[in-house]
Amino acid sequence: MNKKIKYSFPLSKVKSSHITGGKAESLYTLNRMGISIPKTLIIGTQAFEDYSKKALAEVHDNDENLNDIRSVMRYSEKLCDALLKKGIESSLFSDIYEAIKKVFGKSELIFRSSAIGEDSNENSFAGQLDSAVTDSKKKFESACHDALLQCWMSYWKSKSISYQCNRNTILGGMSVIVQPYIQSEFSGVLFTTHPLSQIRKDGNKPLVLEYVRGAGEQLVGGRENPEQILIYDEAAGLRIAGSSAGNNGNGFLDTQIANIKNLVAIAKDAKQNTGRQQDIEWTIDKSKKLWLLQSRPVTAQNQKNDASCLWSNVNVNENFPEALTPFLMSFAKNGYYHYFRNLARLLGVSRKVRKKLEPAFETIIDFHQSRMYYNLTNIYECLSALPFPDLAKKYWDSFIGIYDLPYDNLPDKFLSKNRPARYLYFFKLGSRSLKHILCLPLYVKRFEKQADIHFKECNSPEKEHDVNRYKTDIMNFIHIRMHKWKDASLADALAMFGYGLLRSSVETYARSRSTNVHQLLVGIPNLVSHEPPQRFWELTQMIKNNYGLYRLFGENDPKNIMSVLTQGEEFDDFHRAFVEYQKKWGYRISGELLLTRADYNEAPEKLIDLLKSYLKNPFHSPEEQLKTQIHRRIEVTKQILEHAGKDCGVLTGLYRKIIIRFSIFLAHQGIRYRERVRLKQARLYNQCRHSLLALGTIFKKKHLIQNAEDALFLKYSEIENLSACHLPVLIREVIRQRKNKYSDDVKSSPPESFRLPAGEYYSSEKNNPLEIGKVPEIEKCFLTGYSACEGRVIGRTRIVKDITSIGLIEKGDILVTKQTDPGWAPAFPIISGLILERGGMLSHGAIIAREYGIPTLVGVKDATTRLIDGQRVLLDADRSVVFLEEVI
Repeated sequence: MNKKIKYSFPLSKVKSSHITGGKAESLYTLNRMGISIPKTLIIGTQAFEDYSKKALAEVHDNDENLNDIRSVMRYSEKLCDALLKKGIESSLFSDIYEAIKKVFGKSELIFRSSAIGEDSNENSFAGQLDSAVTDSKKKFESACHDALLQCWMSYWKSKSISYQCNRNTILGGMSVIVQPYIQSEFSGVLFTTHPLSQIRKDGNKPLVLEYVRGAGEQLVGGRENPEQILIYDEAAGLRIAGSSAGNNGNGFLDTQIANIKNLVAIAKDAKQNTGRQQDIEWTIDKSKKLWLLQSRPVTAQNQKNDASCLWSNVNVNENFPEALTPFLMSFAKNGYYHYFRNLARLLGVSRKVRKKLEPAFETIIDFHQSRMYYNLTNIYECLSALPFPDLAKKYWDSFIGIYDLPYDNLPDKFLSKNRPARYLYFFKLGSRSLKHILCLPLYVKRFEKQADIHFKECNSPEKEHDVNRYKTDIMNFIHIRMHKWKDASLADALAMFGYGLLRSSVETYARSRSTNVHQLLVGIPNLVSHEPPQRFWELTQMIKNNYGLYRLFGENDPKNIMSVLTQGEEFDDFHRAFVEYQKKWGYRISGELLLTRADYNEAPEKLIDLLKSYLKNPFHSPEEQLKTQIHRRIEVTKQILEHAGKDCGVLTGLYRKIIIRFSIFLAHQGIRYRERVRLKQARLYNQCRHSLLALGTIFKKKHLIQNAEDALFLKYSEIENLSACHLPVLIREVIRQRKNKYSDDVKSSPPESFRLPAGEYYSSEKNNPLEIGKVPEIEKCFLTGYSACEGRVIGRTRIVKDITSIGLIEKGDILVTKQTDPGWAPAFPIISGLILERGGMLSHGAIIAREYGIPTLVGVKDATTRLIDGQRVLLDADRSVVFLEEVI
């Protein structure tokens, strides 16, 4: 054994729940708050992992045939029996025992489990993992050995296995907390909120205190019925009511009132520090001193609420058009929490207001049937902290493409009623925003630089291709997504603000229809999204200019074409250009952030298939089309500026022109930098997919999972902590359950927008799709939408679900689909019109359509079902309508 390994450490050295488990981390938090915690020693997860590696390898048999939960549970009991007989290797235990003696001497101790995943926000594992008191009848060393082993064995016992399967979760290892065993007079639990939501008429919700005489193991283990009292925290002080033991609570209230007050104050502090309702375990010793044993989040509250939440997947479905896998969901919600919270801080929203908005930040997005939705109720709550909240809401709705969801005007409840303070706050936010606008090029470069460093680290040939390497790559990506996305969020904010300001200024000063705004957004120079279509077009020209290559593509399927290109030398120039495109742009595919789709590097035949489709449809160079759009934008800009200067004085006209030019600049800058950020975002997710699949391949070889793709069904915290202490049969059972749910969710079709009571999740069995807002009646002759790029075109509709069906599109067709993402870019040079069910004015489809001058409508309700594939229509984006054949 390596003597340099420190298996044990004091509570002050606790760093993360991923190392010491949730229970130890909560004790560390309470200790830092100055709360009385018994002397504590932590036996870290490394000791458990080193024990597991050797012990499991020696005692457990082939488990390939254990395919159901009952056989898994029977196997776990046999495994624990074998491990208990074997005991802990003396070379490992001696190091732990020496640390115990040094800290506690030979006093009576209690060993308590602290598994990774226990006492988390999602799962408590209450009663599933064991605590053990040293047996005074045994030698102290043997008593410590047996108590530690009992804690460790509970990790694999059938009740823990059953809980993990039923809760669809996997523990990530175990540390053990060692403390003096306290001779208790009273012990119990305090809930900071009543589990049954018994709220008085004045809205005051009580705290609930349950207690028993003596030690608390009987209470926690459910072996004894506790006494219960309700505590109301009122302005005049604490009011105790509802004691189940009579007026004096069996003597508890008469003797412990000071400790009750102290406990309530601690509970309030713990709730405030963690931002979660808490379940606090405590004990009072014979000398009437109060000790805190643990504090964990309440994981099963009654969520019924009279309030409701408005949910919508508008805009977010551009990035995540399908059901998300458990891996993606495990960090996406937290990522958006940090995204909006950090953005509020950067914009200058005060710490006091941000604290009030914490509940809104926490659920700013969520998942319904594995699909991502914005919680618009919480987003509007956050926007109400900004100056002119109704204007901010208008800009937000326009940015993401919300057109018909009703919502009351936003109250400015977070803004001071004191005028000087209010103006000072406006100035603070305004000056910060101006600073960020001026510094945005530096911010975006910084974001791109840290992404490039990550790519270099992930692809370093010097690094060993092992589990730790890929785990590190994945965890670095998660860290970037959660904590290093601030610079990227500013690009989004500028795009939203710039577009909103441009639209308002043109409507106000040039008195032009809002749809004219789109003409000011065409032909934006230096957009990174210009390059892929141009390079793709150049590949098609190379094929057309080489007769042999043209015949190869015309007469063979993609697989044969790839075989000829890789094995022969005849078409080396084209093959080099093809490989260069793959390397530089191969990750830009439809659904690129979902992590479930193979890119063009993994499946080059898909790229060959796209090229074959392009060869059927001759079209001009994207660069030439872009020049046309730039000329068009310049002409429209002149006309709008001339109109803004009419019927007013010289100075007024100059002021109007400056405002319009400034808003055009902001809108262009926002779109330009947002596209750069999205390019890096796509590559970051693509790199994560490759690291995840590489890790999955290693896990498959270790028989932890059945297929490399199964890694997509593990949460990122589980991947970080997956080690030798895990039973493969448990992991595979949990993955099987998750895959079944994912398969069902993929087949489901939840509505785009709906309203539900707070805390409820959409279910097609329980909820009927709610029609929200007044949708214009769709007459027999036409459909209506919102113009994203003006123009009129007559053509044949092509209803396409995803980019893999691009071969069905011919030049001049009008593409009809639910939404597009960057992976659709190769289709734009071919089509003559675009009809989208979803999306806003700054969605990727709208931006690219304007670059090519393609008449486009977004927000066309039920377009893919109301229109017929191959039907001739008149797409009139000038009037925001689609006329059907009988009207043309």
